[in-house]
Amino acid sequence: MNLLDYVQWRKDIKFEYDPMNELDAAVFTMISYVNWNGIVGTTGDSHRYITLHHAANLFQKRKQQLGNDYQPNSSYDKNVLNLLSMIADSPRFGSVGLAYFEEKIDYDNSQQFAALTFFLLEHDIFHRTPRFVVTYRGTDNKWVGWKEDFQTFYKEKIPAQDSAEIYLKKVLSMESSTFALAGHSKGGHLSVYSATKIGAGDQDRLQKIYSFDGLGFNFSVLDRKDFQPVEDRILHFMPEDTIVGKFFPLLGKTIVVDSEGKMFDQHNPFRWMISPNGFVEGKLSEFSKMNEKIIQSWVGEMDLEERRILLDGLFDMLGASNGTLKPDATKDTLGLWKELKNKKPELDPQTQEVLEEKFDSLKRIVKKYIGRALKSKLPWRKKKNLKEKSENSLDTNRD
Repeated sequence: MNLLDYVQWRKDIKFEYDPMNELDAAVFTMISYVNWNGIVGTTGDSHRYITLHHAANLFQKRKQQLGNDYQPNSSYDKNVLNLLSMIADSPRFGSVGLAYFEEKIDYDNSQQFAALTFFLLEHDIFHRTPRFVVTYRGTDNKWVGWKEDFQTFYKEKIPAQDSAEIYLKKVLSMESSTFALAGHSKGGHLSVYSATKIGAGDQDRLQKIYSFDGLGFNFSVLDRKDFQPVEDRILHFMPEDTIVGKFFPLLGKTIVVDSEGKMFDQHNPFRWMISPNGFVEGKLSEFSKMNEKIIQSWVGEMDLEERRILLDGLFDMLGASNGTLKPDATKDTLGLWKELKNKKPELDPQTQEVLEEKFDSLKRIVKKYIGRALKSKLPWRKKKNLKEKSENSLDTNRD
């Protein structure tokens, strides 16, 4: 079963009788990938919310009118649209209110941000469901969003963090009841970050923070103490082969989820396995553990300025500053590398030098860790390790 199966299975049970859970939070975060401009009001509108049923119908009409001019917002678009059509008429989700949609794309300052608030108008009888859920969109299909994500490797703050803080404070100034925060990918990161920027009184109203394979935090440029007041309410879900979730340290409770996706496709929550009780728990893969070591070793060899030159140069080649769309790298990795190679001569000499040096370093580190992984699986190596353990045990017993 996956997220779409869950919606089909639970569609008739209202929040009044079955409180919001982690799967509902995941549904909301994926709905935030929809372009709600002109359909859902902003924080400046007096009309507060529109039902999901009504909003979904308006969106479908607009999509039909656009025809071939319709542009997907993310690589999850097909599943998101299926999800939207399934929940629009369901008793559980159809009456949920949508409000306060905001979106910012700034190519000059490398910002990609969007947020949406869901109102659960039917409170459950046990009062366990928050009255509203603030969601932040993850990285969409433009390279500018990915550039902003990677700026966390050398910047104390990225523009989307400022936008998330301002947005949450606006919403909380207009709403006085209990709430939750949720987001996928960058959205999960922003959910945690924004929670640290509100006052203690507002933090007391916060029930849960749901981060779905969200970015961690670079504590070489951030103060971990700022996160302590909300750390006990963070639930971080990540797939077995997570890559994004291993860039930086994570906070709160981490739950590894079984996924049917492969490699980068595991980042897609629609590929995560579920049971009637929530996500099916898995075990962090050796690939993910090795990937974490590779990233830490590679980034650890660079100072902040080298990271800036490397990442800015890389994303400039990919067209992050002019709105270039991100292709599906899982399907055209070779084409992507060819494009980078062709555009490399356009960079200044210093940037070219840093790119060459750091990618040579990456190749060396990857080779080292893959070599270690292969050696550890050789039969003679296992026998040798067993022999060494046995000898060590005998020595200990003699002592």
